[in-house]
Amino acid sequence: MNLEIFWMRHAVSCNNIKHMIEKITMFYKIKDPSILLESILTIIEMRTYLPKKMKDCRIIFCSEMKRTIQTAIFNFPEHFINGKIKIIKGINEYSSAFDIGRGNVPQKVGHLKKELKYSIIFLYNFIKEGKNKKYKNYTLYKYLDNCKNIENTLDKLINKLYSDINHKKFDNLIELREEEKNIVNCLNNYLKPKKISKIVIVSHSNFLAKNILKKHDDFLHLIRTKEKKLYNNQILYKKYIETNDKEKITEKIYPYGFVYKNNYITGFYNYNMLHKYGYKTLTNKKLLNKKKHKNISLKILDNNNKKLCSNTKIKTNRIKTKTKKTKKRNLIK
Repeated sequence: MNLEIFWMRHAVSCNNIKHMIEKITMFYKIKDPSILLESILTIIEMRTYLPKKMKDCRIIFCSEMKRTIQTAIFNFPEHFINGKIKIIKGINEYSSAFDIGRGNVPQKVGHLKKELKYSIIFLYNFIKEGKNKKYKNYTLYKYLDNCKNIENTLDKLINKLYSDINHKKFDNLIELREEEKNIVNCLNNYLKPKKISKIVIVSHSNFLAKNILKKHDDFLHLIRTKEKKLYNNQILYKKYIETNDKEKITEKIYPYGFVYKNNYITGFYNYNMLHKYGYKTLTNKKLLNKKKHKNISLKILDNNNKKLCSNTKIKTNRIKTKTKKTKKRNLIK
């Protein structure tokens, strides 16, 4: 069966904004990180510019890590509401042979479910209390705002994320990072009875660079040139075509994603924007044009980073029913 996959890197997380020295000194302490509030708000604004073929996919897959699950939920809220986001094994981050830090190892499912619910309720409260009306039209916010019991609703939706993680068709996904061929074979076996041939998978930069992106040098004008890796939230499209002799694969990278630079998260959805806001990326002048674009950029609040990336236990995050004056924005815990 021919299979089309939109591979997407997760949005900017609290670990992505740490300096290298912090990552080294906290190697054994940094846990499964969350994506930032500014990442979520940027996702809400950028969703309009996702490729139409990608939005039409019937199922979204993601890794076992919190940052990819959140990226999938907030990019595709309709799929989350309809139980069409599925967590699978084998597509987690890959750094090196010494990669044993907690930031790249799946945590206990029970605790992760609580953290996911906390982050969604946090966003709901932020939008409800905020004055920015554009966020109030966000699909997930409107859905939750009409629920009688938001916490119970979220418990059910989050449980559905794990409905197929132990499906027999995925029995061969044993390692944290599997080879591309094995992943595609398992997915084909799972999707064929459902007659689905087009999906989205949210994964990680190093995993995608080492296991999925094959023609790095062909895309140096679209990715971070030096590292040969995707930007946050960037999309790598691959079509796996079965032939009599061997499988044929085509690749394409979209000029769509987030740039973290100078304490700002900035979205880009065309080559002009990537050229303007990107960094460490070669320029292809032939792709530049005079089209205007909407600036989508949010500043990260440094004062909240320590709280965001701490390993403290989750406290009850009650749903607020009354509108109060909005204080300084906090980032998701």
